[in-house]
Formats: sequence, C-alpha cells, structure tokens
Amino acid sequence: MKADYIAPAPAEIEKIKHGDRETINRYYLANYKYIQRIAKSYCRRTNYYGWEDLTQEVYLYFDKMSFDSPAYFGRCLYKVFSDYRYGGQRKKAQLKDSKCGIEYYVFDKPIEGEEKEVTTIGESLASDFNMIEEIEPRPDISQRLFDFFCGYLAKEQKRVFAQFYWTGKTYNEIARDLGKNPRTVKRTREEIFKKFRSNADTLKNWLYEVGYYEYAV
Repeated sequence: MKADYIAPAPAEIEKIKHGDRETINRYYLANYKYIQRIAKSYCRRTNYYGWEDLTQEVYLYFDKMSFDSPAYFGRCLYKVFSDYRYGGQRKKAQLKDSKCGIEYYVFDKPIEGEEKEVTTIGESLASDFNMIEEIEPRPDISQRLFDFFCGYLAKEQKRVFAQFYWTGKTYNEIARDLGKNPRTVKRTREEIFKKFRSNADTLKNWLYEVGYYEYAV
C-alpha cells in the first residue's frame, strides 16, 4: 500500500517549530514510511546509495520542515537529502560561495610567483598532509560514543548496533554473523534508532559536552 503524507494540525505545527519532542516524534513516525518512499525515489533519480541514512537525517531537521502540503513537505525532504548528499549545509554553502567552485581546484591551481618546479599548491604539500584534520580537527570519541549509545539499548540490540557501528556490514552479512534473519536485523535497527530519536536532545547535548561539536549547527 502506498504510504501517504500525514499532516499535523496548525497547533501541532507550532509545537514542532518550537522543538516539542513528543510532537516531533509522533509526526516523524507517522510519516516514516512516506519519508522512506521519497528517500528511495531521490536515490533512484540521483543514482545515490543510502536512502536509510537520508530517512534518519530528516529527523534532525524536522522542526525546519514545511507542512502546508505534501508538495512543500516533499520539497523540504529533497533539500535535506541534497544537503546530506553534498556534505551538509555548511559544506554546501562553502562550495556555493567559493570563487574556485570546488576544493580540489584550489589545490590544482598554479601558484603565481613561485619557482617553476613547484607548479601547484597540492605539489607543495607533504605527502602525509591531512587536510580535514588541519581544517577541522575533532576528538576521536568513537568508543565513548558507542558506550554512551549502548546505555539506551537492550542486550540483543547492542549486538546488532555494534555490527552497524563498527563494521559497516549489510543486513545480510550481519544476519549471517549473528545467526539472525535479515528482517529481524532490519527491524532491530529501526527499534534502535527510534530509541535514539526519542533521546535526541540528550544525545546532542552529550556531543557538545565532550567537544565533538565546535558550535551549534
């Protein structure tokens, strides 16, 4: 059966806009199948893999969505998907405002006034230069984050989450390793992220506290 868009009432829209978590959770879950369908459609059109991640990303920006009609809601979904695909809103803004267009062009651009043997910025950098770490270093909190997340999960959920978090395996691969049905693994993953979404504010505050976020997005 085709998933339909379920619109909140005007009073509920105001609650969503003001970050009311209960209302956000209710209407995000009510539209979960619809969001999945649009995400899959976006991936088919753009030849992009990862509709599940796009579906999860919508939750983070649910209070910024327009709920006036399915068309407006769908337009907002595509914006979230596009921003995620191109590396986030801040990254997209950098590319849009850059005179060079995209980063690799900067490194391939000839250096004016330099010796002839050094022709580009890229050639002047050491081979082990890590651009991401130089521009935006972040603490490695992988294990701490994993442990914090696991505090919300039951024993079997932890087993499945550990596979997704550390290995990047597919549903079938995880099911084979854990001796489970792929559908069970997929259902468990959805339950895990429902728990995370219901505690999204606490999780986000924890990331700020440990210094993962340099500033609010």
